[in-house]
Amino acid sequence: ISNTLFVQQKGNVGIGTTGPGRRLDVSDSTAQEQARFSGYSVVASRTNADSGSILLGDKGRIDADGAGVGHLTFDNTVDAATAITQFRMRTAGTAVTAMTILGSGNVGIGTTAPLGKFDVAADGTVQVNISRASADTSSGNLNFKKARGTHASLGNVVDGDTLGQLFFSGRANSDYSDVVSIKAVVNGTVSGASIPSDLVFSTGSTAASEKMRILSGGNVGIGTT
Repeated sequence: ISNTLFVQQKGNVGIGTTGPGRRLDVSDSTAQEQARFSGYSVVASRTNADSGSILLGDKGRIDADGAGVGHLTFDNTVDAATAITQFRMRTAGTAVTAMTILGSGNVGIGTTAPLGKFDVAADGTVQVNISRASADTSSGNLNFKKARGTHASLGNVVDGDTLGQLFFSGRANSDYSDVVSIKAVVNGTVSGASIPSDLVFSTGSTAASEKMRILSGGNVGIGTT
């Protein structure tokens, strides 16, 4: 009978190895996973043979709910907006924090302190690509959506609501200034599926102000709204 479980005098346990380098060291060279945790999902509070949960310390959890469509959850249980979940990589031997998720829900790529729901930063070239390859005439889209109410109870937009806005900002005097913007704004009464809206172009030196507007009917105004 071959040995499958090895316990060192110092307390390290090896399964499939006689030289465990950690408290638990599992080695298996066959074409399969080295370990499986199954039976219960803590996040879903569900007993299921396809579910499992691993606790890291007392605040980190990896949880799989195999029932239905299946959910895989990386769960930081620290109850604070300042809690952090990070994904780290390495470049030339140096640890790099590739993505940070705050307890507030803000996500940062290239920054550990995202100021919005999605914040991308880099020293040097930075770009965000949206691409689509298909057998039709459609392209990749960047879609701004606006509704009143909450996502659980959506309401219709009203006259004066901004539907979406692009800001172009430059840093001067130790702060950023929004000196150019393009925005879509509701201009008129919303009725049925009709949302009369204008496209507004603004420029400036210290702050952007409206310079040109395209009305929903197609008229273009420069220096007039």
